[in-house]
Amino acid sequence: MKSVDLCRRAIGRSVQHWLRLVRFPLMHALIIEDDAFIGFLLQSLLAEVGFSTFDCASTQTQAVVACRAHRPNLITADVRLAQGTGFGAVDEIVREFGLIPTVYVTGNADELSGRTDPVFRKPFSETGFSDTVMRLLAH
Repeated sequence: MKSVDLCRRAIGRSVQHWLRLVRFPLMHALIIEDDAFIGFLLQSLLAEVGFSTFDCASTQTQAVVACRAHRPNLITADVRLAQGTGFGAVDEIVREFGLIPTVYVTGNADELSGRTDPVFRKPFSETGFSDTVMRLLAH
């Protein structure tokens, strides 16, 4: 019985993935994160909800340069980076390109007071993150 349930879940996830691809074709994400493991996890989660291309930046400067090369449909950002800050990068990007849906994934959520973008504290719920991304893209 368990293997049947696992198969149903896998098929259900595949169908959901393809429906998302049809709804949001060729989505590009900018992941601003200096921890490679978290960056890889975010990329995997975003691929599951239909993103097909990614830029990863570990510094504020790299993030802005990446955005100039390829404007993303979504930004994920940590607060503290190897150089600069994620919110500094997002502020600079918004000034140059206008609003881009952003989700913060950080262990330093207290530094984001006053911001209206969704914030996930590390460690975070993968399902909650994916659901939030889908809601942001639906608008």
